[in-house]
Amino acid sequence: MLVENQTDQDYVVRVVGNTFVSGPTPTQPGTWVDGEVVTIAPANSKRVVYMIPFRGGLEPRQVDILRPDCTPIYSERFDELLGSYFVIDDDAKVSIRKEFPQNGEPAQSTDSCRTMPLPSPPPS
Repeated sequence: MLVENQTDQDYVVRVVGNTFVSGPTPTQPGTWVDGEVVTIAPANSKRVVYMIPFRGGLEPRQVDILRPDCTPIYSERFDELLGSYFVIDDDAKVSIRKEFPQNGEPAQSTDSCRTMPLPSPPPS
């Protein structure tokens, strides 16, 4: 997922989805767990905000583009068939290009605007 920010303001991009977690043993069923990735789309930049996995990992269901104070300028269900190249234009309007970028400079992660708690570190 690539976000091109054509404005002079940073934005926060939140990708929300589900990850399938296998059961503790082969005979026990797995479960879907909610998750999110939150990154910064710097002003006048083009950054990869999330790499959609071929298999496993977070399956994106929702994309939110937010101002730094966490107010949304875009919040829609993610449909990969529409494209995964998001453009924030000078008027802070978001459009999706039917393009499917495969690489780019990664966006910086952030804890701001999270809706879910950070995962706890495993016990030592």
